[in-house]
Amino acid sequence: MAELNITGSELRELWVAPVPGHWSWCARPPVVHSGRVDVDVTPISAGHVDVLRHYYNPYAPSAGSGVRVGIIDTGVGPNPALKVEGGYGYDYDSRGPWTAIEGSPHGTHVAGIIAANGDSAWLGVAPGATLRSYRIYIEREPSAGPYDIGAAIDDAVADKCDIINLSIEFENNAPYISRRIRRAIAEGVIVVGAAGNNGRGPLAFPASIEGVVAVGALGRHGTFPGGTSSASAAGPPPGKPDPDNFVALFSNCVRPHDFIAPGVGVISTLPSPSKHDAWGVFDGTSQAAPVVAGLAACVLSETGWIYEARTPTRADKTLAELRRRAVTLGFSMDLEGTGLIGA
Repeated sequence: MAELNITGSELRELWVAPVPGHWSWCARPPVVHSGRVDVDVTPISAGHVDVLRHYYNPYAPSAGSGVRVGIIDTGVGPNPALKVEGGYGYDYDSRGPWTAIEGSPHGTHVAGIIAANGDSAWLGVAPGATLRSYRIYIEREPSAGPYDIGAAIDDAVADKCDIINLSIEFENNAPYISRRIRRAIAEGVIVVGAAGNNGRGPLAFPASIEGVVAVGALGRHGTFPGGTSSASAAGPPPGKPDPDNFVALFSNCVRPHDFIAPGVGVISTLPSPSKHDAWGVFDGTSQAAPVVAGLAACVLSETGWIYEARTPTRADKTLAELRRRAVTLGFSMDLEGTGLIGA
């Protein structure tokens, strides 16, 4: 239980970010004109089946083995469920190895969606995949410039990453980033990007770059408590024939060859200073993109294509296989693209 005292103007909207082990909390107008607001956040129940595990569970511990996934994000903090090749990675903001854990929940959450492993009920999509981290900005302070991001992309390619996940977005196109991404794709790297969280707006950059696999956010009623930020993302239209499915209200539109994936009320890893398991809930196309990155790792591994040279041909047939497995959930193509990739 937390208490917030309000004085003065009417409070029209109140959001409480989730602490480890709990769901978020939100309230919309009218909340209160003045006085006290009590905030009671709900703990995450052990073994809770979120939207990700509703569709993709359980995972074989070896799923994604042999595949290297680069995460260009806020960094990946320590968590027993995560193993990151090369330590915590390079910090392009401070120009050196990164060892701190502050400011890394977003990147750590993304990493767990891809490859959390161990005995937890909330494994990643590809627990056997190898992760590499490239920290380009500080949480809530997106200070990375295009040259930092471009350098991170180049390094991920040089480090032999098979897949790069970009759960980032920018208001304006950056030609330098576009060139580095196109170079990565030309070298056979699968690049996955978040569609953006601008409420049915056009694809965000860099997911909008041709050749990047963009991913919108799927939610499902019954996988999150009421009164949470996850619940506020629910809205029309309902899925067909299953009306419990919905495209998150914040999710941007996608192209016909893109995908939709779980992105509302997703449970994943958070940094843990005590080295104990820490878990939290996030919403966003940032959570949907790593689902597809993890599924691409699974396809590369299970087909044996990972042992082929990293070429555009290998990437193309991997994406073709993902599209072959995709099923429509009854939404328009601009909301779900090819659809939801089958397990």
